Amino acid sequence: MADDFSKFGNQFQTLLTGAMLRDKTFFEQIYEILQIPFFSSEPHQHIIGEITNYFNKYLTIPTFENLEIIINQTPEETLKQEAYQVLVSARSSTINDLAYIKDQAIEFCRNQAMKSAILESVSLLERNKYEEITTVVEKALQAGDRPDLGHDYFKDVESRTDIKKRTGVTTGWPKIDELLDGGHGHGELGVIIAPTGGGKSFVLMNLGYGALVNGKNVVHYTFELGEETIGLRYDSRITGFPINEIKKYSDIVAKKLSAFEGGKLIIKEYPIKSASVNTIRFHLNRLRATGFHPDLIIVDYADIMKSRKNYEIKRYELESIYEDLRALGQEMKLPIWTASQTNRSAIDEEIITLGSIAEAYSKAAVSDFIFSLSRKLADKINNTGRFYIAKNRNGMDGVIVPLKVNTSIGLIEIEETSEMSQVKHPAQMSAIARQDDDLSGQILKDRLTSIKQGN
Repeated sequence: MADDFSKFGNQFQTLLTGAMLRDKTFFEQIYEILQIPFFSSEPHQHIIGEITNYFNKYLTIPTFENLEIIINQTPEETLKQEAYQVLVSARSSTINDLAYIKDQAIEFCRNQAMKSAILESVSLLERNKYEEITTVVEKALQAGDRPDLGHDYFKDVESRTDIKKRTGVTTGWPKIDELLDGGHGHGELGVIIAPTGGGKSFVLMNLGYGALVNGKNVVHYTFELGEETIGLRYDSRITGFPINEIKKYSDIVAKKLSAFEGGKLIIKEYPIKSASVNTIRFHLNRLRATGFHPDLIIVDYADIMKSRKNYEIKRYELESIYEDLRALGQEMKLPIWTASQTNRSAIDEEIITLGSIAEAYSKAAVSDFIFSLSRKLADKINNTGRFYIAKNRNGMDGVIVPLKVNTSIGLIEIEETSEMSQVKHPAQMSAIARQDDDLSGQILKDRLTSIKQGN
């Protein structure tokens, strides 16, 4: 038998044209995945284009007679005659032909898409457009997928109400897990926002630690800090030794780590702006090939990744990166945590809101959960801080969560006795905070409590 590319030549395409003209239901089923360039000759493309135009205008397929009239109006004489001959051949197809053609239609779409992808990839390779080759091939692989008809509302009620359906990876903070409806869900993108030097990497490390101690496998990508630096932070968090004493007590640290009963951790470093989402995808696939199956992905951090495409305007580039990250999570069925830097004004804010996201507010649109970390001078003196839940697709937002922070051992802790409060007017909180720069951490917390109580 001929290979897949050649067996779908002009004869097959003629028979496929006849099948679509004879069966409206079949045409509607294949309509969304069929593309005119899949047909190799100009006469075939011309006919398919006219059928598609007719369907878009009248919501039905033309009869052979109507299509013949349309073809006879073609200005170019040669194309008209060749298209007419294709139409005659399509009309003479038999019932037996149609059964086979319909059965092979999806495979035809997939193979034609792959053929075009290979040809396009050669051109991209010559221009060193390596990242775009992956996108072209992935799109081709999806070309033959049947359209998802959607969620059957009344039939699929159990999938919405069964509490066991949602499988989330814990953050290590029960109160945050509760807000997330059980943890960070598969295919979801979570973002921690903070100013420069505000503790984004420490939060991401704590999220990784929370998963590890619960037996989950974690891949931690770092673009700003080295693999050993991130490793030392995990050493400190797991063993309780301050970071600057890890090497001094290396033997004890090694024993504690060998006794650690949890998940596995891979830390992978890439230089700033050198790794795209495709780079991460390739690395994850290589890990899976070795038998390592991650449960959680941490990206530290998305703002300094490389976009798959070049944009002159930075906000478009950042938006593309975040969209690709979320798509990766959906594709891999894994939760992803990353971080984003706030603008300079957020350094002095008591509560950091979505309005402080630097460069591209659109990053927030594709994220499922966004929370900020704010630590003013008084907080650093008193080893305190606060999370603010700025966006939450799965639960309540606008929530302040008080923290205990010990950067010497990488500890960010939410006391079980602490009370979360919901803020109605974050701007009011910020105004109060600007008047209280000289107050101690305790006074600041008293003000927060006062506002929560409506005083």
